[in-house]
Amino acid sequence: MPRQSLIAKISLVLLASVLVGCDSGSSRVDRQPGTRPAVETPTSSPAETQPATKPAEPEIPAYFKIVERLDPGKTVRFQSHIESGNRLVIQTRNVRRLRIDRDDLPLAGDKRVILQLDDQGIEWTASSPVVEFERSLTGVWQPIKPEPAPVPGEKSEKP
Repeated sequence: MPRQSLIAKISLVLLASVLVGCDSGSSRVDRQPGTRPAVETPTSSPAETQPATKPAEPEIPAYFKIVERLDPGKTVRFQSHIESGNRLVIQTRNVRRLRIDRDDLPLAGDKRVILQLDDQGIEWTASSPVVEFERSLTGVWQPIKPEPAPVPGEKSEKP
């Protein structure tokens, strides 16, 4: 038999023995044939069990508000920092819609802001009325134009 074939068969036998082998962390327990293994019971009663809690949300500066999550059941990841040149860098995860209070940002409010939102650059001019940004299903962030304020005495077009 050629040497490579012998090595392949030995490797196969060793692999099979490892896959079929016993769990190294378990200890052997002697029991009578036909009996069931002992089942571990919890040491605390259901009343003592802590309810499931959501993981803690990150601290987000007051000038940001997460308006909507992509998946309401999952936590949000949010990091932001300011760089020179009126640049605001934000990294998010599980955020669909974000509101930024431009007046409270620690940036020059009378200048444009270079917003880098999840590695996407957006020029946010000082005269822009936009305060919210929304991520599309493809991951692209877009500014959301604010709806005009209703005029007193006029009927709304929405049903």
